[in-house]
Amino acid sequence: MKAWQYIQKGWCQGSVARTKTGKACSIHSRNATAWCLLGAVCKSYSGYERWVIEERVYELIIDVSISDWNDYPKRTKAEVIAVLKKAEGKP
Repeated sequence: MKAWQYIQKGWCQGSVARTKTGKACSIHSRNATAWCLLGAVCKSYSGYERWVIEERVYELIIDVSISDWNDYPKRTKAEVIAVLKKAEGKP
């Protein structure tokens, strides 16, 4: 599954992933129902492919930290999905 599809299912801030009750968890937990931008990238990709997607995200957000960008209080799920779609090559 693409990273943007994980965010579409559920997006969170302040943790790489959360359960439906909002408890922080691992990105690979079977109870995870929401992911942050970086958590979704890590869940979807590994190795060189993950590095490429992370680099594309950095170029798009122009921020020193993917996590800080994701966790910005006024950030929206739609913004995160849009960045991931561009990074993953979806128009």
